[in-house]
Amino acid sequence: MKQIVLLSFIALLFASTTAQAGIHGSYVHHCRLTPADNTPSYPGKSKIVPYNNLALPAGKSIFAPGQLIYVTARVYDRDCVPLKDAKVEVWQADANGKFVSPGKGAFSNPSALFAGSGMAMTDNEGEFGIVSIFPGPYTIYYNKQKRIRAPHISMRITQEYLKRPYNVEMYFEGDARNEDDPYFLRYKPEARPLIEATVRQRDDNDINAGLQVYFDITLPEKDPFRFH
Repeated sequence: MKQIVLLSFIALLFASTTAQAGIHGSYVHHCRLTPADNTPSYPGKSKIVPYNNLALPAGKSIFAPGQLIYVTARVYDRDCVPLKDAKVEVWQADANGKFVSPGKGAFSNPSALFAGSGMAMTDNEGEFGIVSIFPGPYTIYYNKQKRIRAPHISMRITQEYLKRPYNVEMYFEGDARNEDDPYFLRYKPEARPLIEATVRQRDDNDINAGLQVYFDITLPEKDPFRFH
């Protein structure tokens, strides 16, 4: 009888783990260091909007145009321990591939507005979330040739006990434009999957429900005040 109960428990545990992996493979954390952004473009503290909803900033009642994305991400230290109370600043292009930085007055009128940047704090599990729109690609000149930058979101992570800020880029898994982006291709092939977020439909029956995006970040430092 004990053997049957044990086998049932193992089967249940395996099923639960498999279901987790099926939802988001990398969300069952891989504990591999996230490559640093090799072209940091931090716009500066004054340009970061202090909200985690870029598509519907405080005071607005209409979402900015574009495909909504709901990003759930977790930040870990090098020992795979959740990094709490970390500030995560994000910035990105809008749905048309344009970078915007609205003035203060733009938030006080009822018109739809894309904030262009945002900020969130990690909780005790190292998790944070942002709501945004799927960023559009845009054209750059790279080595005097016209190239396309794939949709991506830039992030800057700071925390009281980190020695320095960390910049990372988040691309989207399965987006063919990644393989044409000269900056994405500057990462080593084995590192590229670590900067690609998993993307899922939030509701298979409603295309307007937006996309659910999952992303894991592991930093090279150790939080000295968390249990390891």
